[in-house]
Amino acid sequence: MPDLFLFIIIFIQYMVAVIDNNGKITVKDSGKTILSSPVEVLFLMEKERLEVFSADGNSLSKKNFLTIASKFDKKFEIKFIVYKDLRERGYRIKTGVMGLRLYPRGKKPGESESTHYIITISERDVLSVKYIKEQVNLARNLRKKLIIGVVDEDGEVTYYNIKEIEFDTKPSKKNRPKKPYHADFLEENVFIWDKDAVDDLFLEEYYGKQFLGDSLQLSLTEAAYLSEQGIIDLYKDNVKLTLDDFIDLCTRKVENFYNIFLVYRDLKEKGLTLKTGYKFGIDFRVYDNKDLSWATDRVSTTKIEHSKYLLQVFHISYAFKIPDMARSVRMANSVRKRMIFAGVDTATGNISYINISWTKL
Repeated sequence: MPDLFLFIIIFIQYMVAVIDNNGKITVKDSGKTILSSPVEVLFLMEKERLEVFSADGNSLSKKNFLTIASKFDKKFEIKFIVYKDLRERGYRIKTGVMGLRLYPRGKKPGESESTHYIITISERDVLSVKYIKEQVNLARNLRKKLIIGVVDEDGEVTYYNIKEIEFDTKPSKKNRPKKPYHADFLEENVFIWDKDAVDDLFLEEYYGKQFLGDSLQLSLTEAAYLSEQGIIDLYKDNVKLTLDDFIDLCTRKVENFYNIFLVYRDLKEKGLTLKTGYKFGIDFRVYDNKDLSWATDRVSTTKIEHSKYLLQVFHISYAFKIPDMARSVRMANSVRKRMIFAGVDTATGNISYINISWTKL
């Protein structure tokens, strides 16, 4: 890239810095060589603490420097906006190939360890649970907390705490009937007509909703799980269905149903209760069983306590849009719940749970 081969001299008091044709900036001070970052250089230029010259002695403007740096790093603009925002909030930042490292306010590198590893992205980018999990693991190995800084179209920055969570709840004891309940799959729901199911499954185990007096209405995921557990036998037009048959029928109605079912099963086995998250625009509301309290007069499930989590299910490699993430997190925050993104590796059955929450730095 001959047109980008620039020899830039930077004067900072008694320091001299050079940017080579690979975009690396070296600051020389009293015989010491210090590697500097383009975002640091542009920040100092904006504060009028630094002036940059080309090899022929012409002064380079901030615009020219930004243009040059962006050719070396396609995400330079986004990194600089986040870096500048954090510096103006009183933080010290170190840059590196793994992103930005944030130090406690008022502390300098060398005085304290950095506390956060920050990923910088644009609102037009996409993310997958797989990528987020990789970054979480990287941050954990560095003994840092992970934050994503999202730069929107107006150049404003929103920060999100990111962490992987493990549910430490214990599964509840299952009351199994003497024989499986007969369950009919009509068109949208599954129904059990045996009134004993209301006591066994609804009042004791929090499945479904009472329907037409002494009958029980189940969601598709509840029915799939109960069928797998041998608690119900599923029928369609008086023909008994295998679990695979039922999942196939559900997949035609519900996008991503199998992954949703895998998450439902995993969390049920961990002692949690899941109900539809439709009113919040997500897959599930998630309850800790110890927080559930049912009314004694067999009314609807609206009598249970508030859920702790909202949960959305993706294939682990599915790339979701940042505005979709922002909407979900904002909704969860507004109703005082934690937003969980579940990434399912369908081939292995492994599931990663990522909690994303808004934070104010």
